[in-house]
Amino acid sequence: MAKILHPDGTHEIVHPKEGKRFSLTELQGYVGGLIELVPQKEDYDVVVNEEGLCQNMEYNQQGSALATGHHLVGNVIILEGEERLQ
Repeated sequence: MAKILHPDGTHEIVHPKEGKRFSLTELQGYVGGLIELVPQKEDYDVVVNEEGLCQNMEYNQQGSALATGHHLVGNVIILEGEERLQ
């Protein structure tokens, strides 16, 4: 299970379509483009749109709060456990 944090403050739970991990295509679909992994010290991965700032995507307050020191925009995906990227 992963959580998508939307810029409007809402969130949704999503699951990989096949297996235990999300495909690249799935993650790109959730963020609306190329993905970028935001470095974390926690036990989860934060995935965003690599070009979100250039595309003037809306600020994501929830996502930014989880990624200390980062100004995140657009949809933010939180991956935990077996779904984390390797």
